[in-house]
Amino acid sequence: MSEIPLWVYIGLLAQFLWVAGNLFDKYLIETFFKSDDDEDEGTGTLVIFSSFFALLLSGGIWVLWSDRIELGGATALWGLAIGLLNAVWIIAYLYAIGRGELTRTVPVFQTIPIFGFIFGFLLLGETVTAAQLTAAAFLIIGSFVLSYSFKNHRFDWVPLFLMLFASTVVALQEVIFKYVALDTSFATSAFWQGIGLGLAGVLLYVCVPTYRKQFNFFLKTSNGKIWGVSAVNEVFDNGATLVFGYAMLLGPVVLVQAVNSYQPLTLLVVSYIIALFFGNYLREDTSHLSTIQKVAGIAIITIGSVWLYTSI
Repeated sequence: MSEIPLWVYIGLLAQFLWVAGNLFDKYLIETFFKSDDDEDEGTGTLVIFSSFFALLLSGGIWVLWSDRIELGGATALWGLAIGLLNAVWIIAYLYAIGRGELTRTVPVFQTIPIFGFIFGFLLLGETVTAAQLTAAAFLIIGSFVLSYSFKNHRFDWVPLFLMLFASTVVALQEVIFKYVALDTSFATSAFWQGIGLGLAGVLLYVCVPTYRKQFNFFLKTSNGKIWGVSAVNEVFDNGATLVFGYAMLLGPVVLVQAVNSYQPLTLLVVSYIIALFFGNYLREDTSHLSTIQKVAGIAIITIGSVWLYTSI
């Protein structure tokens, strides 16, 4: 039996960190931001907070690895582009989970390997076999099964399309990250990604009056708890992004992204535990029909993931 590559373990660690981030995102939206008249009123605040935290992260990278960071030329522009794309998918993702159940929206991220294959082929010259492509189709099918409400006999189209858009942007961002990092260094890519996300936050604050109003309002009226929870959430999210970015340097883009297929299983188990024992923190549909639907979708994803990995 061949030895499991290091990037598999690193990718799985990123998934656990992202699951924690998903749960914190939903908790923040449901607990502090959701209201009857504006179900997405927290999106602007959370995105701007994320962008400013990214600036702090870039500062930390500079302190630790300033000698490895390239400051000028095309590298900086590519890095800034990555950061801006990061802000775009975060916005789409937050709107999606604000409108839908966490375990029905986040799994749509499983389409990332498909978009990753397209962008990897166009930008990096990477290829996949027919077996790997078929396995990737299983990931898509499983993701759509999880997004379908068998109880209501319909798709939740708005969250679905928002998550598909977010998946496309994530795939493009990760491929560009690898392209830039291979040409320079991981520290350079991570540094400029944080600067780009920070710049995006500044632009959103200045150019989007609704976001600016939301952010100013919560700065004035919210207690320290929300900012403490948000800070912990950013540690998980940014930690996952950096860890996964490093995994992307070690393995093929589409295969590293396929490790994401384990995230719905982890998210489902943890969400059900929280919903059953700590229902005040997370609302999750644990009915018999919903559970069967989610397990079926995750089973399809797992089959696709195993098939994809064994076909390497």
